[in-house]
Amino acid sequence: MRTCSAFQGLVAGAVLGFAGQALAFDANTISADTPPGEALQFGLTSYKNGDKETAVEALSFAADKGHPIAQWKLGRMYAEGDGIKRDDYKAFEYFSEIADAHADDSPSEPNARFVSSAFVALGGYYRDGIPNTDVKADAGRARQIYAYAASY
Repeated sequence: MRTCSAFQGLVAGAVLGFAGQALAFDANTISADTPPGEALQFGLTSYKNGDKETAVEALSFAADKGHPIAQWKLGRMYAEGDGIKRDDYKAFEYFSEIADAHADDSPSEPNARFVSSAFVALGGYYRDGIPNTDVKADAGRARQIYAYAASY
């Protein structure tokens, strides 16, 4: 009786374990209809687990679909060289996408802190410029962006 119960428990655990994996996001089976929020969650989980290569793939998928948190996280990763080669211009592009798409959003929106943070990052890039790109140091533009971020 005990052996049978133990065996049933093992089988049930295995079935549930595989079912959970089957329902999880799989970076290798991304399709056009994969929800960006699902890709974001998978990317953030991969990041927390130290699998930054998979994180970048999943976050890029969500970012390409316009997910501001995925765009922000990739911007931070590129700005810091966190798991990928540092690329300030690529970070600038991600932060710019957020700013362009969400500048008129209400500060009470759930993504407001990411939007505000993106504006602060853009201010820094305009303050210092990005060498070998068309983003030149522009103190006036930086001041405008910082002021907007502060009022956001």
